[in-house]
Amino acid sequence: MTTEPFGYRADDAHPFGIRVLREAGVFAFFLLFTIILTWPVAVRLNTAVPDLGDPLLNTWILDWDLYSVTNAPSHIYDANIFYPSKYPLAYSENLFGIAIVALPFYLLGFTPLAVYNMAVLLGFAFSGYGAFVLGRTLTRSTPAGLVAGILYSFVNFRVDHLAHLQFVWGGWMPLMLAALLHYWRRPTIRNAIVYGLCVLMNGLTNIHQFLFGTTALVLSIALLALLATRFKWRTLIGASAATILAAALMVPVLMPYKEVSALYGMVRDPSAAMWGSATWTDWLSATGRSRAYGDIADPKNVQGEKVLFPGLMMLFLTASALLIDRRKLPVALDARPVPRWLLHLLDVLIVVLAVGTYLGTASPRYQWGLFGRTIVSIHTSDLPAVFLIIVIVARLSLQLPKGLSGETLQSLRTAAARSRVPIELWVMLLWVVLGVLGSLGLHAFLHTFLYERVLMFRSMRVPARWATDAYVGLAGASACGAAAWIDTRRTKIGRWGVAVLLIALSIHDVLPIIRWEHALEVTDPAYAWMRDAKFTGGTLELPASEGIAQFLYQFGATIHHKPLMNGTSGFEPPLHVKIKEMAQQKTIPDGFLPLLASNDCHFILVHDDWLRGATEPTHEWLTREMAANRLGFIRRFDHRGGGDYLFAVTQNVPGWRDLRTPDKRDGARFTDDQELQRALHGAATYMGRSFGVVDTPHGEDVINGPLTVSGWALSPNGIANVDVLLHDGMYRFHTTPTSRIDVQTRFPWYPRVHNAGFTITFPKKRPRGVPRWTDVQVEIIDRKGGRARLPDVVIDWP
Repeated sequence: MTTEPFGYRADDAHPFGIRVLREAGVFAFFLLFTIILTWPVAVRLNTAVPDLGDPLLNTWILDWDLYSVTNAPSHIYDANIFYPSKYPLAYSENLFGIAIVALPFYLLGFTPLAVYNMAVLLGFAFSGYGAFVLGRTLTRSTPAGLVAGILYSFVNFRVDHLAHLQFVWGGWMPLMLAALLHYWRRPTIRNAIVYGLCVLMNGLTNIHQFLFGTTALVLSIALLALLATRFKWRTLIGASAATILAAALMVPVLMPYKEVSALYGMVRDPSAAMWGSATWTDWLSATGRSRAYGDIADPKNVQGEKVLFPGLMMLFLTASALLIDRRKLPVALDARPVPRWLLHLLDVLIVVLAVGTYLGTASPRYQWGLFGRTIVSIHTSDLPAVFLIIVIVARLSLQLPKGLSGETLQSLRTAAARSRVPIELWVMLLWVVLGVLGSLGLHAFLHTFLYERVLMFRSMRVPARWATDAYVGLAGASACGAAAWIDTRRTKIGRWGVAVLLIALSIHDVLPIIRWEHALEVTDPAYAWMRDAKFTGGTLELPASEGIAQFLYQFGATIHHKPLMNGTSGFEPPLHVKIKEMAQQKTIPDGFLPLLASNDCHFILVHDDWLRGATEPTHEWLTREMAANRLGFIRRFDHRGGGDYLFAVTQNVPGWRDLRTPDKRDGARFTDDQELQRALHGAATYMGRSFGVVDTPHGEDVINGPLTVSGWALSPNGIANVDVLLHDGMYRFHTTPTSRIDVQTRFPWYPRVHNAGFTITFPKKRPRGVPRWTDVQVEIIDRKGGRARLPDVVIDWP
């Protein structure tokens, strides 16, 4: 007689339609749970971001995937950054699996940031649903599955990686493990296909998790084959074939990564990998975004991207799964006979490979490839060792040798069957151990071995991300522990009371504190011009390296989709490193423009108000190159608090004069040429839209007393009101106009300039509903009803 873990029945007697509605209801629960915990992003899809860095990068990646799929699918890796380098999309995660889900929103006309935020919400919900399925597969208990889903969806690590969309989408990891276990119980072709599709989608969603998860799956299959009762070797072949086929389908996706790695040397230096390697202390560190643990952790021990504490509920429930003794149904230990010739053949192979491993220690390096392309680089001494391990696992899986199955030493399978711990729980513990060991990176043998021998592991900056395996195992084990508590009859509140209590404690354990920032919705006129203009070649935006400018350039590329010589990603090509270095010098060298021209740069877009420390070198360089007729000035655009100036590289754009605009824009006080000269000499220029500056507070200020928001604002139509918005625009307050002589002197041509200033002071106590970590934003309302928002300022307001 076979058994299911913890005594739950395996068959689901409900009709298919009811099961679909049930699954939809569970996903809806996790989606609602996500909306509540991430509020107000659900009502700020077009503006909310956790920060103005990696979320903008991921917005661009997702938008490029969708733009390419609907326009030129065969050129999807030829992204429009780091022009003219090869396959820029392969410098980071490609997010193909997420793009598949996001495609309907793109086709419905959602903005790039709204598509990204929908992906964030669905990613958290899907992570919860995936862990729920794993927990229910293990226990046949819906409440236990809900506990696993809650703990896994908002685990510390995922909240800390909120800016990394690929780790928000962690649902495929537990889902593919659940599919493997389901297939192992019912080894049908359909179940094998479902399992293989989960493995493939996990790879398309997150390459890190593809490597970590597939490694864990291979070991899980070996463990199941070694310990499971009623083992059939055809089941092992089916699971292995599905895994191999899914990995093979990933080869075309991974090939561009291999090519750019070889072309540009895109591998991590051991020191970089060592920095990203976790320590045991990191497993005790919680993110400051955790309500339960954020104030407990010592900030000195919390290091970026290495916040690995899983939470007390996961640890408590995992311990419960191991310690609470549960009655199990009888298990059958018989296995299908294996041909003797196959066992003898494997025995011979073990001896041959063992000898080969010993003799090959001094052999030269050997490249093991696929279709003429190197995938794995290993030593010949390692190659027979790899096959030796595989053959030993296969031999033990089929049948243990007589010496291990006698009366003196019980069969490993018999011991596992008689254990109080179900075989599936041993698989969960395997994932935990693998995730913890892998997260230690170069501090431990597992990642060190893979780093030295497998090319793709040398491209990882943060081995600590192996922890994703551990969270899958802990989620499954937590479901087992929850089921053990729910099923006990010793409590006075009953099974449902225990289930409600565990769900409530799990929610409390994962409650996050998320500070949302506001990304401006306005389309910069320069990007609108690039979108509508018909030209080839690349555009370089200056400054080349200033704060978050590169992220904002890439965010702007979602508007025009034209080639940029700028970019930010996991890696950067040598050409663009050189461009940034030359652009940052105190005197930009004469070779800078020839370098750009020789690499097909057609336009240079200078954001004058962002130059800051690079203002004088850039102005001097522009003046010099225009005097030599190597740069041609085309036009000026309004930009934030200043102007954008567009230049053509005359060598590559011989007809650049045809792109020039009329001498004077509507309402402008000066011609574009006059505006350029004023900018080059540090004088104020005319803005055709509302603009301003927030003087106080400053970014990342800690407000220990009253909060004063002050600054100035101007508009060609005159100012009607200036409002201060808190918490991503959820709360609005009117300011008081003040006189600003300095602004009046610099911009005398704007109406009502004598009252350009604004101020408002909040008492020490925050307004009700405003969280401690929040943002401050100013909205300008002109006298014609037009509204314009300034970039927000993020603060800590205890």
